[in-house]
Amino acid sequence: MEFSRRNLLKAGAVAVTSIGASKIALNSDVAEAKQVDSPTYKIIPDKVERFNQQNTMFIRALWDKPYMKRRATLKQRELDLEGELDTIALNYAGWWRQNLAAPFSSFGIVGASPLMRWDDKIVEMSVKNAALYSKKGLKPTDNPLNFDDKPAEFRYKATPEVLSEKVKNAAKFLGGSIVGITKLNPNWVYTNYMDMKARKIKEWPKDPAQFKYAVSIGIAMDYEAQRDITSYNASASTGLGYSKMAEVSSAVAKFIRVMGYPAIPIGNDTCQNVPVAIDAGLGELGRNGIIITPELGPRVRLCTVLTDMPLKPDKPIEFGVKKFCENCKKCAYACPSGAISKDPQTDKGFNKSNRTGIVRWPINAEKCFDFWHVNRSACNVCVGVCPFSKRADIWFHSIMPDVIGTADSSLINRFFVAMDDLMGYGARKRLKL
Repeated sequence: MEFSRRNLLKAGAVAVTSIGASKIALNSDVAEAKQVDSPTYKIIPDKVERFNQQNTMFIRALWDKPYMKRRATLKQRELDLEGELDTIALNYAGWWRQNLAAPFSSFGIVGASPLMRWDDKIVEMSVKNAALYSKKGLKPTDNPLNFDDKPAEFRYKATPEVLSEKVKNAAKFLGGSIVGITKLNPNWVYTNYMDMKARKIKEWPKDPAQFKYAVSIGIAMDYEAQRDITSYNASASTGLGYSKMAEVSSAVAKFIRVMGYPAIPIGNDTCQNVPVAIDAGLGELGRNGIIITPELGPRVRLCTVLTDMPLKPDKPIEFGVKKFCENCKKCAYACPSGAISKDPQTDKGFNKSNRTGIVRWPINAEKCFDFWHVNRSACNVCVGVCPFSKRADIWFHSIMPDVIGTADSSLINRFFVAMDDLMGYGARKRLKL
């Protein structure tokens, strides 16, 4: 047998992971992400309020004149049209459906219009099916499935368990990869919305925080595209995720509304998808400011459907992400803009685009968004280098989620990071494009 550094580390992996495996055998309920009674993030009482949507980074680029002026001075990288045309084409194709939806939405997602489609007609009546209602003395305009923000008279009635199962099955059938349900925390709903046509912040015509439940849906992002972090392919994967968010969230909302209950689809507007997804048990918050899921790591795009359909909430989960991120820091070292903190968690922020009162690793949104401008496209470096992003068929990554959840110290976590570096899955150094 040829002895090399790789073989030595692989042999060491067997020894180290056997420790985790033995723990799993002794305590099988920790082999998968365990359910917990409350989310793993920490909130400072009396410091968390609903966030003003105008302070989100994308919206600030439309009204914040000091920021807009400074951003205009940034020099974009030179464009190699001949050498990059293929990935540019894929990038435009990925974003196509999402951008197509933009004129009909508050921020580029179908169904997230200022009126939030409360008055959407679920079943369009026609002369052909009008006879179905004449027996009940109803006119076509009296369609019982046409409703505003109250459940329809002829709604589908079942237990919350049955309704939840049907919604989850529908979400996956319609294109979702992972699905969870939670009671809606009003703190995650924006205080207002951006009227993109008028370029003004306006009050909600009806406050979406009144909804009782949130269905959180994760859309898987392509694995290979995330590894290609120096081309437009990663941005194309992001755009495709946004496009699918528009399609899937709208379709799931339509499913719920046809079942007879109010529902609105949400992309990156109306409410904050990451804390909703954490509450719904899809994963934990990582150092990169993105949700880390057991199935896909941070390689996921999130959309939400708010509804009053009586559902059964899922519990949050925990599988060792916080402890792992404390030791890893690969995303922080690799971030081209230096937007990811290497410091301990805090409830403070870098600028007005950060919320306060929530203990986590804050992201400097201005630096991150500036780099998007400089790079001419979205950046997915923090997703591509994250060890949790890797495919399950890579032997040491396939056991990583189970083992790190059993670790009593940082030894196993540091081992996985070292293995990830050795195998060439992103280095601990600043990536320059």
